[in-house]
Amino acid sequence: MSLLKRRTGVSSVDIWGNTSNKGDGDVRSILVDDAGKIITSPGSGVYTGGGQGRKTIGTPGTEEALAASTVCKRVVISGLIGNKKPVAVGFNGVVAAQGSETGKILYPGDTIEILINNLATIFVDVQTANDGVAYLYFT
Repeated sequence: MSLLKRRTGVSSVDIWGNTSNKGDGDVRSILVDDAGKIITSPGSGVYTGGGQGRKTIGTPGTEEALAASTVCKRVVISGLIGNKKPVAVGFNGVVAAQGSETGKILYPGDTIEILINNLATIFVDVQTANDGVAYLYFT
């Protein structure tokens, strides 16, 4: 399953790119299965639990897993407000080094939402020692 997420400022986006302008700046999500079909009701749509955590990296350039193996359905990750520089969030091999960045770059307070089945598949890298992210996950 993949997630297409766009910050459009519109109330709806159809698959042909037509929009209905509402101008509220909300983020709209469209879930699509591996065959490209739109999913209207992922699973039960109800989360039964979850948790939260914080991940800081002591050595810049050394990406680390967000957490130990933890089954989940969704995770919301935010750059720590006290970060000195941006951090990178992505998969194994993500890079935060300025000029070589990969993954999603989060400035302090920026947030990304990922639909994923295990927290250990998400990695974090930093430009400054002891910067990091806070996260909230749903099961």
